[in-house]
Amino acid sequence: MPSETIWEFPYELPRNAFNARDAARAGDIWRAFQDVAVGAAARAGWPPHRFRDYGAAFVVRSQIVVHHRETRFGVRLRGQSWVTRFRRDTLCSREVRLF
Repeated sequence: MPSETIWEFPYELPRNAFNARDAARAGDIWRAFQDVAVGAAARAGWPPHRFRDYGAAFVVRSQIVVHHRETRFGVRLRGQSWVTRFRRDTLCSREVRLF
């Protein structure tokens, strides 16, 4: 775990995020990662409107996912996100964990 500020909060996948097997759909998991990253940025003082005011945005250039197991509907999840490094004062690497 990094020593930087880690933002953690509850996250719930909606019922429509699950298929007939009661497994979360991949697209909804990707959206969850995005929601956690945006939520952490907002908690750090950078809500979406501040990015717009600065003419800036999140751009995902690459993504690596480690999948441990599927989640089921109704399971209480936690989201965590933190910035692991900054480059040239504009680029950063952010990690997100959903568990």
